[in-house]
Amino acid sequence: MMSSMAGLGVTVKTLKCDVGDERSVAAALSECNSMPPIRGVIQAAADIQDAIFDNYTFEQWQANLRPKGQGSWNLHRQLPEDMDFFVMLSSIVGLIGHEGQAGYAAGNTFQDSLASYRQNRGLPAVTIDLGAMLDVGTIAEGTTTATFSSSDAVLLKATDLHNIMTMCISNEIDGYAVPAQVCTGLPSGGMLQVEQQEMPLYFQKPLFAALKYLGTSAVSAVHVVAPVDGVIDFAAQLTTVGSLDEADCIVAGMLRAHIAKAIQRAVDNIDVSQRVDSYDIDSLMAVELRKLLGSAKR
Repeated sequence: MMSSMAGLGVTVKTLKCDVGDERSVAAALSECNSMPPIRGVIQAAADIQDAIFDNYTFEQWQANLRPKGQGSWNLHRQLPEDMDFFVMLSSIVGLIGHEGQAGYAAGNTFQDSLASYRQNRGLPAVTIDLGAMLDVGTIAEGTTTATFSSSDAVLLKATDLHNIMTMCISNEIDGYAVPAQVCTGLPSGGMLQVEQQEMPLYFQKPLFAALKYLGTSAVSAVHVVAPVDGVIDFAAQLTTVGSLDEADCIVAGMLRAHIAKAIQRAVDNIDVSQRVDSYDIDSLMAVELRKLLGSAKR
């Protein structure tokens, strides 16, 4: 990539810097004094430390937060105020959450808040809350254990990211200024109905009320609409079984579906041979599962 840019007549200089250390950032910027003025920055630093909360260490928490939290703040303090753009690559994890990514979610949320803070002060800033990337990024590279079901997120491609980045750098969407926070890769309720997909758990939050109903009125009646809560009538299925083995399969399927929905994982990622508590099921979820089994028994 560096050689291709040089072939276009671009002068490229690489600098080593710990973005989480303000003195390191300042030292790197001092090396740019002989170059043209800095006109923009793309903050893409991240340290992925996935772990369920019970096993999550303070060191992992700090590692997740440092590049996104302290790093973004250091850039805010050290870079000139008259730049054309200040773009931070955030994630939808900061909006919808994800099992095992508490610290990562917190770091992304900090970036979202920093963008709003800068814009309120008249400074350029935008965060791009990226969804699941198909061909580039941490999921494609295997540096994170996070997965999203097809109802949780719409897969994006590198070309999508390039178009979004161009829009945010130019600070214009159809003649309007880009807001401080741009969210990508979340499906609308209408899209999920057309695909007969269940509604994701995060649709229960008021924040996503508009997205939940977006496009639903335009969905043709010929489409079979999945239940809003996406729950299959397992109790009815149990009345048709002819053996205990068949009943076991239905109960296992019921548990997999509800655990997957509760922790926002794809059903295929729930292994029935594992203990239920290995999926970070808290006491409230356990009570709900007990009530569910009781209703199926009746």
